[in-house]
Amino acid sequence: MPSMPEPTRLFEARIRDSLTAPAATLSEEATLQDAWDAARNGRAPLVVLNIEGQLVGAFSPSDVLDWLAKGIKPSDRIAALLPERRAPLDADDSLLDAVVLLERARVSALPVTDRSGRFLGIVSLCQILKSGATPAFPLAAMLAADDSIEGLRRAFAKLPDVTADLLAAGTPEEQILELLSDVNGELHRRALAIVVEDLAADGWGAPPVEFALVVMGSGGRRENLLLPDQDNGLILADHVEAQRPAVESYFISLAERLTAALDTIGFALCKGNVMATNPVWRKPITEWRQQIDVWAQRRQPLHLLNSDVLLDVAHVAGAERLTVALRRHMLDAMTATPQFVRDLYRIEEDHGVALNWLGLLKREVSESEEPGVINLKMRGTLPLVEGARLLSVRARIPATSTTARLKALAENGKLDKDEAETLIDCFRAIAGMILSQQVADARAGRPVTDYVVHEALSGRDKTRLRRALREIETFRADLPSRLGL
Repeated sequence: MPSMPEPTRLFEARIRDSLTAPAATLSEEATLQDAWDAARNGRAPLVVLNIEGQLVGAFSPSDVLDWLAKGIKPSDRIAALLPERRAPLDADDSLLDAVVLLERARVSALPVTDRSGRFLGIVSLCQILKSGATPAFPLAAMLAADDSIEGLRRAFAKLPDVTADLLAAGTPEEQILELLSDVNGELHRRALAIVVEDLAADGWGAPPVEFALVVMGSGGRRENLLLPDQDNGLILADHVEAQRPAVESYFISLAERLTAALDTIGFALCKGNVMATNPVWRKPITEWRQQIDVWAQRRQPLHLLNSDVLLDVAHVAGAERLTVALRRHMLDAMTATPQFVRDLYRIEEDHGVALNWLGLLKREVSESEEPGVINLKMRGTLPLVEGARLLSVRARIPATSTTARLKALAENGKLDKDEAETLIDCFRAIAGMILSQQVADARAGRPVTDYVVHEALSGRDKTRLRRALREIETFRADLPSRLGL
């Protein structure tokens, strides 16, 4: 299995990456006596396969004892006893799904099949633990116990504690951001499933066409800090004009219910209205393409701001092919218009770092009128995020995270390798300071924001921050020449 960061393994790895062999494999003709003989070693589960290798069912030694206690004859075929037994897991689901289902079933292992029903192996909690996928286990247990909207809200509220543990363990900051983003994506997926079920229960039926739920902004870059707001949209499959009223009615209702559910969970409504409730961010794929073409060709300030948001789009749930098609068309349209990157840079060129003309940290007053603070997202990471995004668009790099973009730019020769590594270190340092402040604020019951209190920073952190901001300032100063402006 490819190496991946431990904090995100539960979300990124598939169940097929952690399979083991069953204790025993029996044919459909096996009897209860055969099952008893196979179960004597006490391991679980054991599986029954048909002649084509497809899973008929699984059982454990305790199941055998239960059947014998009920007076079932040892000569009876065990296949007849299996239909009511636990269902298999899909090999392409995430390890998180496996943990949730194992916890709910109160078993230590379950069989795994591919989508045709062919048996592939066993997944167990023990094997998942051995893979190192441990930081998100408490969240998985909470989801297993209750994945209602209220249960999702409690899981979301646990994130400051998870973040604090990861910071204390010295986990690289971008891995913490990835974990937060993965958890938030999972909460979006589960909220969407609840909304779709509720719509069906209320008489709306199933979704009338395929669709994809996407997120943008920091979620799309897998750079969520604590308490992000909503930046989401819906890509609908194309449909005939006669379907339009029914399709629009359904997805308006879905968007309203979903954004309300996400708000309840903890994702505040977007002040800029970048949400699926806004028709700009909810439309069929062909209309999305037409809208992107208009943005790229006209390049009015609002078009450029919307394009900037969409460049960080990422798939969350539903038909992924729609998200892939959207991203492909977006990059084609925006790179086909040479003026696009230039005009996008013009609306961002005054986004400087939090340093004054003497090179000292520039303090400001927060939105809540707290003096002596620094918005390290707006005046720290954002200038770097924007610059890496612009260079990546010009180079047709599909990556969305800032660190992945910087690495790809170095590999493509668009950035010096040492400079890219330095900028990645700068990103990590600033993100770590924001996360530490947010954890402290959450635990103290204060509002969680992107502001860091200047006096709360240690002398070492102030020095690190000044150095990081100077590097980003130099990077920004070189952008026009690198973009060919």
